[in-house]
Amino acid sequence: MATDVSLPAPGIDWSISRTYMSAINGGAGSFTQGVNWSNSAGDVVLYQSDGGVNLLAGASSMKTFVSTGGSTYASPGDSYLVLTHDATNSQFVLTNQTNNIRWTFNDFSVTNTRIRGALKEQSTLQLFSQGKSGFVYSRNTTGLISQITSPTGQDYNLVFSYTSSGAISQIQVQDASSNLLEQAQAHNDIPAIIHNVGGVDGDFLQAVVDSLKGRFKGVIVLGSAANGAVALVAAVSPDFTAKIQAGKIIQTIAPIVGGKGGGKPDNARGGGKDASKLDEALTKAKSLLG
Repeated sequence: MATDVSLPAPGIDWSISRTYMSAINGGAGSFTQGVNWSNSAGDVVLYQSDGGVNLLAGASSMKTFVSTGGSTYASPGDSYLVLTHDATNSQFVLTNQTNNIRWTFNDFSVTNTRIRGALKEQSTLQLFSQGKSGFVYSRNTTGLISQITSPTGQDYNLVFSYTSSGAISQIQVQDASSNLLEQAQAHNDIPAIIHNVGGVDGDFLQAVVDSLKGRFKGVIVLGSAANGAVALVAAVSPDFTAKIQAGKIIQTIAPIVGGKGGGKPDNARGGGKDASKLDEALTKAKSLLG
């Protein structure tokens, strides 16, 4: 198995990995990553069989759930998974209390036959109990994933493109930089975007900052917390570096989250370990502008 893309989010991570299924014959369109290659996003599916409902999730991961006559299906003996049919919402709900998993799939009654048994959402029991969504899957009419919307409070989506045969050609991460532009405010006559982006890493923050630079003149300070680590990125347009420098912003706010950092007047990065202080650090960044 090979992991191609991995993105963190609070309480749940998303990744796409490939598994080679040598026993499967067919053309490139059989799976979304080409001949015999199953992936963990597009090719996870439920399907009906004489024995009940099968969960296919890669070359070495197929589980059969047997109907008990009600809405719950008996899980395999070696599994902590529980499969329940939610007829009201035309979906199956797959949970695992041990691993804090809650996935939903279309059931076999949905009108579009191409999305029957298809994955709808990858989430956790905790997010569901809080009324928050996980990674939500949108599909085109042929059943292929068109977009995955990130969990509640996150600022990015994953957009899929395909070849004519239905194989994945590109997965594009689209950040919400346009939304961030709408949140710009002036502090002491300095335009600023200062925002907690959520559960992404420093490289993702830098990518968002870079996409904003060409459309915004002022100060940008973004922070995030993922997997117990805080990331901070600051950028200052040349028009404003005489008043405030990115490196000094990071040097001042990084210690608040238990870390350090620095950089140039126009761009700087830092980090720390205390995610509970991230909002305090961003508030401090605002105060530095006067």
